Amino acid sequence: MTTYFRRMAAGIGLAVAVTAGATAAQAGGTLTLGMTASDIPTSTGAPNQGGEGIRWMGFTIYDSLLYWNLNQSETIPGLVPALAEKYYVNPDNKKEWIFELRKDVTFHDGSKFTADAVTWNLDKIFKEDAPQYDLQQRRAVAWRLAGIKTWRKIDDYKVAIGDNGPNALLPEQIVYLHMSSPKHWKDVGGWKEFAKHPSGTGPFKVVEIVPHERAVLVRNDKYWDKKRTPKLDKLILLPMPEASTRTAAPSSSHAAPSETTSSPGASPSRTSTRSPARSRTDSSCIRSTPPSRSRGSPCPRSSGGARGERAEIAISPSPARSSSPPARRRRSSSAPRIRRAHRSRSTARRRRTAGCLPATVGTISTSS
Repeated sequence: MTTYFRRMAAGIGLAVAVTAGATAAQAGGTLTLGMTASDIPTSTGAPNQGGEGIRWMGFTIYDSLLYWNLNQSETIPGLVPALAEKYYVNPDNKKEWIFELRKDVTFHDGSKFTADAVTWNLDKIFKEDAPQYDLQQRRAVAWRLAGIKTWRKIDDYKVAIGDNGPNALLPEQIVYLHMSSPKHWKDVGGWKEFAKHPSGTGPFKVVEIVPHERAVLVRNDKYWDKKRTPKLDKLILLPMPEASTRTAAPSSSHAAPSETTSSPGASPSRTSTRSPARSRTDSSCIRSTPPSRSRGSPCPRSSGGARGERAEIAISPSPARSSSPPARRRRSSSAPRIRRAHRSRSTARRRRTAGCLPATVGTISTSS
């Protein structure tokens, strides 16, 4: 099970590569990213859409008490401290792990991260009579936290989390427990409004979520871990479950709701700028045809642009259809006889095959 969690961590490492670029050439700019998810993952702290949701709406907006070490690629990632700067087994109760929290962390709304926030986030998943209990988050993440049975606050910056018995894998599960802001949840009046304007402690802050279309994240300049502070100014997430759509996106408006797009390895001077008119033209070619348009209608051409010309060729108009019914196709009088003869030969062949087996196959002879 430990290997499973760590191998999954290696797959999620791409999120860290985006949020913390390694070279100065990646500084600034906007990255528009096509997710394999079919919709924008939920943003309350327990994302749906599987690993893709955790990558782009989990580790970007939120933090956990512990993380996997994704700053290297030579070995399977191990655990490192995150919001908890220390963790160890309770010497007085082997069923519990003690987590000592960082004292310099704030949520995106400005409220402090303390032990009360940790117990509040555990209550939202496991305590059904808690005001902040959220069934959607429980369904999304409770199965990953199966080893958590007890939790309690020791002081403002120390908590104890335990199982019914000693559990060496509990820290591995803690990675999936993302911390949402209790104060922000109370201020906005519940999870429905919280999902529109989420607040975590992560390296990105959400400025816009349009369901089924996009999520726009900007850098958190007050992020507590300077090594993971993003080099990007903005990250735009688009749901693109179809591989063909993601492949075509770099030459279409799907490469940008924003007007500028920079690749991770490109310098800011090579950032490409797209005009809104061309973006709209290409967009109509890649999106599925709306019901009000005929299936074969061509995409509108851009003003002299090669990209618009390619789009028109990609979706060419269907041939004009005559209003009169098509002439009935004359069938050869010999066709039925040919089919009957073929069927007769096939039947005879199957019978011969069945009859060629010796009668003693599958039997045991009892003669002496």
